[in-house]
Amino acid sequence: MRGTPALTRNVLGKGQAFFALTRLSPVLLDRFYAGICSTLSLPRALAGDLPEGVAAGERAADDKRFVILQNFTRAQKVVAFGPGVTLTDLESNERFDKHVPLEPLGSRVLRKHKGI
Repeated sequence: MRGTPALTRNVLGKGQAFFALTRLSPVLLDRFYAGICSTLSLPRALAGDLPEGVAAGERAADDKRFVILQNFTRAQKVVAFGPGVTLTDLESNERFDKHVPLEPLGSRVLRKHKGI
């Protein structure tokens, strides 16, 4: 609808909500979410950009940290990450210090080690 906002932000107390009233392209969605994450100083599961179609999440239990990588595409992907981190695949016990391969439609759960 002409004359109405395509994207709005509402603030209540310490919280805020965004409403997208349009379909944004994947590129614009990435920019939008990156801007929010940067503004809020949200940490990333892994440093660096993820390949298209790959998601990364981080979970913690006690003093252990885990990274979950998911490939939502039908192509093999490689996830590169920054120095100072080593990841160990919990299923295969493989260790990775620069990049992790992901099979098509595959996922990995990895233990995150810093400073190894």
